[in-house]
Amino acid sequence: MARECHRLSPSDIAALGFAIAHEIEISAPGPTGLSEGVLQAARRIATALKAAERPLVVSGAGLASPEVIKAAANVARALKKAGRDARISLVFPEADSLGAGLLAAGGLDAAARALSARGGQVLIVAENDVFREMAPENARSLLASAGRVVAIDHTAHATTEAADIVLPSCTYAESSGSMVSSEGRAQRFFSVFPPVEPAQSAWRWLDEIAVRAGKKATAWKGLDEVIHAMTEELPEMRGVRDAAPGADYRLRGSRIPRKSIRESGRTAVTANVSLHEPPPAKDPDSPLAYTMEGASIGAPGSLNARFWSPGWNSDQSLSKFQAEVSGQLVGGDPGVRLFEPPAREGGTYFAPAGAGTPARDGRLLLVPRYSVFGSEELSSLAPGIASRTAPASVALSRAECEKRGLREGDRARVMVDGAEHVELAVLIREMPEGTASVQLGVPGMPVLPLPGWASVTAAPATEAGR
Repeated sequence: MARECHRLSPSDIAALGFAIAHEIEISAPGPTGLSEGVLQAARRIATALKAAERPLVVSGAGLASPEVIKAAANVARALKKAGRDARISLVFPEADSLGAGLLAAGGLDAAARALSARGGQVLIVAENDVFREMAPENARSLLASAGRVVAIDHTAHATTEAADIVLPSCTYAESSGSMVSSEGRAQRFFSVFPPVEPAQSAWRWLDEIAVRAGKKATAWKGLDEVIHAMTEELPEMRGVRDAAPGADYRLRGSRIPRKSIRESGRTAVTANVSLHEPPPAKDPDSPLAYTMEGASIGAPGSLNARFWSPGWNSDQSLSKFQAEVSGQLVGGDPGVRLFEPPAREGGTYFAPAGAGTPARDGRLLLVPRYSVFGSEELSSLAPGIASRTAPASVALSRAECEKRGLREGDRARVMVDGAEHVELAVLIREMPEGTASVQLGVPGMPVLPLPGWASVTAAPATEAGR
């Protein structure tokens, strides 16, 4: 589908982006010292973008390079100043990364420093494995600096094994809450299945801990109270209140059914226990019901449980729920934007950074690589996904492998910026000169300080064959 494909290091990607912006709009600062080949590529890409009626620039945090994002912003701004209806889309590493960034300041490193300075404090880790977010030695240090570790999670992992107390929480399919999309839109999600005791939403465990510790007088009764408390403390999140109706909303006096009208035979589902049909579970956190009964036609767009219409047994039925084809949903599109682009065009361009630091002593710039199967934490635990997950590996170009005497399938010892070394399988891929990549999130792949300068050497024979 692509007209051109360039495989470049992060600094070279940024340089190309700054050059494209300069070719589009002369006032955009351009980088210096580029080869004639890169300049020609920048001119071709700039010409194609200027010829587009609605060009879209896509970038993100995948390479952990602020310079790449700044270059993408320059390209979008240059297109705007050149009179094009340009857009930019920034991709985040995980679901609700933007929402977490709006809530928290400093990240895990700041939390680790605070915990270490105070000493003996209780550390509560809610639905996260710190060994997936930090280098192993840093994660162990974080847990060791706490007086007691409490893990709230639905999945067993290295953090729950190290915790003093583990409390069972619900998965995303058994809980309700809010997320902020990559465009800054606050959206609600609702449980598909009722929770099974003793598991409950992580916020309920946190609320119960706060009450028992004397930090709160009474417990929250439902999710609406949590959202109200959050938006009172963080006014910039106030739009979350309007992302969906509250739990007291009713459509023609009824809750909105989660299940299809085709679902029947509920007595048979529990016939091995009793022939008496049990009452449906109650949901204090949303206006939805765990049944097929209730009103659904005319519900707000944020409460649509499915897109189904008689005779349209596929996603093509979506048009039946739109005011017009490819238009807004009947009842309004779900979610509320927490921030909008400025009303007037303006702002300044980002200045290009200097040339990247060249590798020394034969080291390679190690960057992250994401796998379709295996990089996502929860789905990677499914047997079907696990069977498609490749082993943890490091990818190098054929030329870099030849320099190191490596072949496809060999074991290589990788050490990044003095961190603990890891041994990975070798893959030969089309990679820019002087770079290598490792998978993120797959089993056997610890967190490394990426991007970073790495030594990649053949593993000792005794260890390679182990």
